[in-house]
Amino acid sequence: MTVLPSSVTAKVGATTTIGASANTGTNTMSAMELNLTYDPTAIQVVSFTPGTILPVVLKSETHASGNISVILGVKPTAPFRGTGHWELGK
Repeated sequence: MTVLPSSVTAKVGATTTIGASANTGTNTMSAMELNLTYDPTAIQVVSFTPGTILPVVLKSETHASGNISVILGVKPTAPFRGTGHWELGK
């Protein structure tokens, strides 16, 4: 998994999108637990949007004190394989 973009420069009060990308190669992925740490004095999480590769929220997103956590999954008949992207928040 890779966080995209790798760095962001924004003005105070500006809204920006941070996402993530995964590449499973030839393997499939049915779910992912995502835990990220951020500086809460510099970033405020406004929203979270699951992407198309893991569209099912298995455990709702929580964010507090510089941590964001969520468990995402695929639709039962469609495990993900390859490279894809989803939004972590704005």
